[in-house]
Amino acid sequence: MAEDSRTQKMPRPGAKEAPEFDTIKEDPRPYLKHLESLFDECKITDDNDKKKYTLRYLHEDVEEQWKYQEHYKEGTYSDWKKAILRSYTGAADEHRGTIAHLRRVMRKFADISINDQQEFAKMKREAQPIIAQVI
Repeated sequence: MAEDSRTQKMPRPGAKEAPEFDTIKEDPRPYLKHLESLFDECKITDDNDKKKYTLRYLHEDVEEQWKYQEHYKEGTYSDWKKAILRSYTGAADEHRGTIAHLRRVMRKFADISINDQQEFAKMKREAQPIIAQVI
């Protein structure tokens, strides 16, 4: 992991700026998004370095799961990331921003009452970005 001394270094695990994977929600996208912004800031471009840093901040059990995903040993970071996302139900969501994605969100809210403003507001928040991508 060659780093230029003038380049910002990746944070240590547990540091306040270190990415955290929320094992309760089991959605790796926020973790990976934070990590990739750090890769940009720290000028980490090598696929193997990206893979090592991706595992660095995870709990041991999740780290083991991710190590055994397709493309970890051989393959690009991008392909490995896709394999990780596919392993989480709905997280790969290559259909984000599609009519199918919008239908899934709408089905989730199919039983809300017309008077339930809180649930309606939640539905609207979830549906708006999808609608914007579809149009």
